[in-house]
Amino acid sequence: MHYPRHIGIIPDGNRTRAQERELPSIFWHKAGFENSKKLVEYCFLQTEVECITLRWASTENIQERSPQELEYLYDIYQTIDDDMKEFYLEHGIGYKRIWSSEWLPDKLVDFFHQQEKKFISKNGKYIILAVNYGGNDEIIRGINSLLQNNPNLQSVSEQQLSDTMDLWSFPAVDLVIRTKGEMAKRLSGFMTRWISYAELYFSDKFFPDFSIEELQKALERYDSIVKYRNFWK
Repeated sequence: MHYPRHIGIIPDGNRTRAQERELPSIFWHKAGFENSKKLVEYCFLQTEVECITLRWASTENIQERSPQELEYLYDIYQTIDDDMKEFYLEHGIGYKRIWSSEWLPDKLVDFFHQQEKKFISKNGKYIILAVNYGGNDEIIRGINSLLQNNPNLQSVSEQQLSDTMDLWSFPAVDLVIRTKGEMAKRLSGFMTRWISYAELYFSDKFFPDFSIEELQKALERYDSIVKYRNFWK
């Protein structure tokens, strides 16, 4: 079976599921994060996937959500990472975050920095967390960094731009998975620079219900079409 090297996941539907069940959104956020742990473990232990990028919160999410919701989301982020630390260490999984630190509390920023220092990949496998991340924001930050370091620059090449961005050293995304079906068949600015030739898989499941069996369906579909992936040819 041919597996994608890099999977990007947009785990959508936590709050919608909570509204349907008339439960606090934190209940289904926790369920979604617990589910993400199962999916990550499966990919790294049972497949040849090398990188998984999880969109935890976009720049738009951070600006739109209430302080109370953000506070418990930040707590969940740290709890999940603490729960996964033994897995990362045992299996040599590297840790990477892509983000803008603007609007994030200093405590969370420091936590992510420490995680990156603590978990170094020993086998080329990485868990990549997108927190306060937007694909367009990443491009703008990359351009600004390039201009700051090269004030006399007259033009920019594709490679120069890529080298200044969050994922410059990682393979491009081969497969994007988004949950919530007909309610969310869009990419919402996710990893704009890195998904140009990615296959797209939209699941009808809300993310807390997106099981390993559903993930296997996405991987099987990728395997069925990988031989036709000729990119720009």
